[in-house]
Amino acid sequence: MIMSTKSLIGKAFNVAYFVYDGAFGNNAAAQMVTSCGMNLISKLRQDSSLFLRYEGNHSGKGRPRKYGKKINYKNLRQYVFQVE
Repeated sequence: MIMSTKSLIGKAFNVAYFVYDGAFGNNAAAQMVTSCGMNLISKLRQDSSLFLRYEGNHSGKGRPRKYGKKINYKNLRQYVFQVE
């Protein structure tokens, strides 16, 4: 649906962001929107948890860690990143 809407808009203007309701602010929705070449803007549910990517080394035993530190919502300024 996103790609068909983008094709209807054509080259009139570049659409870079997709806004979703909070009910769709989850990983599956984010993956779908980013696969269409857009960024997702959505609120999070009150019980949502976000984690940074684990940056440590794998010890060689068991499954490698996927998640790092949990993001603190009260201090979001420290997590601002610029990606180019």
